[in-house]
Amino acid sequence: MIEKTYNRLCDDCLNCRRCCKCYNCFNCSACGDCIDCKNCTYCRECVDCLNCVECDNCRDCYGCKKLKDKRFCFNNVQYSESEYYDLLVKVKASTLETANNCIECFDCCTCGECSTCINCYGCYDCQNCTQCVNCSFCIDCNNCSYCFDCKGLEHKQFCFKNTQYTKEEYFALLETL
Repeated sequence: MIEKTYNRLCDDCLNCRRCCKCYNCFNCSACGDCIDCKNCTYCRECVDCLNCVECDNCRDCYGCKKLKDKRFCFNNVQYSESEYYDLLVKVKASTLETANNCIECFDCCTCGECSTCINCYGCYDCQNCTQCVNCSFCIDCNNCSYCFDCKGLEHKQFCFKNTQYTKEEYFALLETL
């Protein structure tokens, strides 16, 4: 699902807020004219940046803050192109180590058997989920926590087969499985 809430002239952006003229970005806030950026905030004219804040006209940067006209920076330290990509591979490998048997997932931690999930934690056998926590057997859920066998939910918690429960009811129901 492509979310365009409060975005202007953005194309193929997912889970972005208050962005303008961005393309193919994920989970960015208040960015403008950015391309292929992920988890960036208040960035302008950046390309292929990850986890950056207040950067302008940067390209291929990771975890940087308040940089301008930079390329191949990692946590605000300048690297050569090959050094930068070596560091990036190590970061992605450490992310993959905590996502067991996941396929095409990005920034997932302690997940298992998931596919095409983004920024999930503690999920199992989920597909196309974004920013979910402790969900199992879910499909196309966004910003959910403690959901089991659900499909297409957004901003929900303690759901079983798309039905809302209290926290106590939810955990009691899971114990019966």
